[in-house]
Amino acid sequence: MKMRNRRAHLCADRATALSCAGIPLLFLILCSSLISTAHSACAAPAGRRLQGAASAPDRLLQSPTDNYVAGMEFIESWQSKRMPLKVYYKPGSDIPGFDPKYVDEAKAACQEWTRATEGKISFQTVDEAKDADIEFNWTTLLAPDLEHKMTLGATWPDTVGGEGIVHARIAILTTLDKRHVSLQAMKWAAMHELGHALGLGHSLRPSDVMYKDVVILSEVKGGDKEILPTSPNICLTSRDRTTMNVVYAAKKIIDDIRAKGLDKRNTCHDLCRAAANCMTNGDSGSAIIVLNEILRLDKTYSVASENLMAAYYNCGAALYNKNLNAEARQVLAKAINIGKTVGDQNRLNAIVAVYRNCQGN
Repeated sequence: MKMRNRRAHLCADRATALSCAGIPLLFLILCSSLISTAHSACAAPAGRRLQGAASAPDRLLQSPTDNYVAGMEFIESWQSKRMPLKVYYKPGSDIPGFDPKYVDEAKAACQEWTRATEGKISFQTVDEAKDADIEFNWTTLLAPDLEHKMTLGATWPDTVGGEGIVHARIAILTTLDKRHVSLQAMKWAAMHELGHALGLGHSLRPSDVMYKDVVILSEVKGGDKEILPTSPNICLTSRDRTTMNVVYAAKKIIDDIRAKGLDKRNTCHDLCRAAANCMTNGDSGSAIIVLNEILRLDKTYSVASENLMAAYYNCGAALYNKNLNAEARQVLAKAINIGKTVGDQNRLNAIVAVYRNCQGN
């Protein structure tokens, strides 16, 4: 994971002007289940439920601020048929600073993510790299382009269109800036990098394991400087757990529809209906994942683009209404970028108004 790059409310009523029962929503362009053409749609007012829309099974999936799907810079996943994922831990006895207990921390990270997903994601240790889905490596030097940064670890996932992640390589330093990496720091790094290997991007909130940075301290141990995280209690937060579950729940929706063997046009149509159902149940995170899959298949599918703009807005406005302005800005910026090319000017103006109100904090 890279340690890196990676309250004025003068118009506060703007965010709630489009709301129903206190939940900020745009007027959504929802894919109609009553028409057969892939690009046709009907408009549904904010807060109105489509007939037959199923109830969301998990309250956590309904709130845009209980997960950080909308703020992630990338979203990927493994197919369920790949479980258990085969993990290879490369021996590091020849790596300066390597501690054999690092392997235990990496295995514990796997167990944490398995518990977080109630077994939907599982792992199996293998003895050879050629048999692995995920490789753990320890090193004193990351990729050259990361060398100049305060980078503790990095992950390189390989993806295939329509399948998702097919392989991932993780590398974590044993020393950083001439300081030994403690077991506590390794635990955090292993959980964070494994989160990337499973398909998550970064959280925008420092309390989450998947936040882009971790503040580190130095401690002298046995005459050597050692890297420690500021908090010794490294564990996945409820948002980490929920975000992973949202990603894989959405992946199941996509896989189930693709398994029908439909042509591209009808696959997009079914995915759009599924995304509309997610949005009417307040699950904008799953909708974002499904809608992005549609646009991977067909970049010209305008209904998906307009719904995606609305989904990002819903998440951003909810964050804004909770005074989480930094997070709101990043999410609303995504809605604005989409709105510049699709949708009507009134919707775009509404999003821009909320975005501007977030500035300065």
